[in-house]
Amino acid sequence: MTSHTKVLSSGTSVEVAPFSSVDLPAIFAIEQAASVHPWSLKNFEDSLALQHLCLGVKLAGEWVAVVVVQHKVVDAEVLILAVHPKAQRRGIARALLDVVIDKYLVAAERLFLEVRASNDPAIALYEELGFNCMGERKNYYPSGKGREDALIYGLELQL
Repeated sequence: MTSHTKVLSSGTSVEVAPFSSVDLPAIFAIEQAASVHPWSLKNFEDSLALQHLCLGVKLAGEWVAVVVVQHKVVDAEVLILAVHPKAQRRGIARALLDVVIDKYLVAAERLFLEVRASNDPAIALYEELGFNCMGERKNYYPSGKGREDALIYGLELQL
């Protein structure tokens, strides 16, 4: 997949591009900064080896966001989506998801993702993009207060 330039609502241009093993230190740093329970470096290495869709966003030449998508026969699943805290609330996650949705419009019937039930900003974004809540996984995520539910969202791609 080639890189895409996306213009954010602020007018700032960002580059959405595939990342490789060379980029893993920067990609891993994003996940560590953005997540309470981050993916391991091995998770990213495995995703690259399995040829999952591995994209990141560069802002002023620096990686600031990451998405990994697994394509399974007729469905695709967002395995991880993270934006560095210093780059959040700028439309970067939307730019990443726009590219993912465009890529899978003809290659998959549905796109799934999971989100912490407490992540209201992410839930609002997913619903704005047309995702629907399809279920939940009780006590799925570890949290500071024990466990937290995961909400499962899906987007129908081929209508």
